Amino acid sequence: MSKIAFMMIAGALGALSRYSLSSFVQGKESGLFPWGTMTVNVAGCLLFGFIWALANERHFISGQTAFIVLTGFVGSFTTFSTMSFEAFHLISSAAHVTAIAYILGSQAIGVGAAFCGVLLGKLV
Repeated sequence: MSKIAFMMIAGALGALSRYSLSSFVQGKESGLFPWGTMTVNVAGCLLFGFIWALANERHFISGQTAFIVLTGFVGSFTTFSTMSFEAFHLISSAAHVTAIAYILGSQAIGVGAAFCGVLLGKLV
C-alpha cells in the first residue's frame, strides 16, 4: 500500500477518533465550556510527544511510520497538537520570544480569522 493510502487511512481514523472522544466527553458535561475539544487537544499533544519520542529519541518506530501517524492520525485528530509541539521545540531551542510570538500570534490570528470567516459566511 502506498504512503498516501496509509496517510488517508490514518487521517480517517484520526477524524473518527476526534469525533468520538469529543462527543463522549462533551456528552458527560453540561454548560458552555468545550470540554470535548479541550480533551482532544490535550490528548493530541500528549500523543504527538509520545510518538515523536518513540521515533526520534528511542528509535522504536521508523521516521516514516511516525510521519504517517503524526501527520495522518494525530494531524486529523487535532492540529493543535502540531502547533503545541512546534512551540515546545522553539522553547527547547531557546527561541523563547519566537515561541511566545508563535503561540500568541496563532491564537489571536486564529480567533480573528474565525471571526472574519463568520462575517464572510454571513455575507454570502
